[in-house]
Amino acid sequence: MTLYCQSTDRLAPWQMARLAPGAKASHGIEYDPELRANVERYTYQWRDFQVNLYLTRRPHIARQVHSFLEYAAALAQAQGATLDQEFIRRVRSTRIIIGYDAGPNYLEHSRFQRLETILVALRDITGSLLHWEGAIYDQDGRLLIA
Repeated sequence: MTLYCQSTDRLAPWQMARLAPGAKASHGIEYDPELRANVERYTYQWRDFQVNLYLTRRPHIARQVHSFLEYAAALAQAQGATLDQEFIRRVRSTRIIIGYDAGPNYLEHSRFQRLETILVALRDITGSLLHWEGAIYDQDGRLLIA
């Protein structure tokens, strides 16, 4: 799962802290050696489960944005279509990319529900494009490309 956010004004710390009811929330900065840049990390910890969100900002996302557009174009081409220019413009205007890791066993039903609650809330407050399990969804959860 990856969120492509075009706006940063909806990511206030108080909103981020409220994404996971019942979890202990923390925030920090850590170095990502692959990007050679600092990324923000939000951690949501329950007794049995943890979700980490990683926020990477411009200018360190250029390569990922380009790769995402190539991926989306290949999906569209496989369906005999091309990418809409508005979609391309929107992806190119991405200011933050949000990824995650979760464990243990994030596919267990109650854990997956908590993860999904965080990701859907984040998508809703940021109005982001969502890349989830090979498909791309708009800010309202509508399938754009699969």
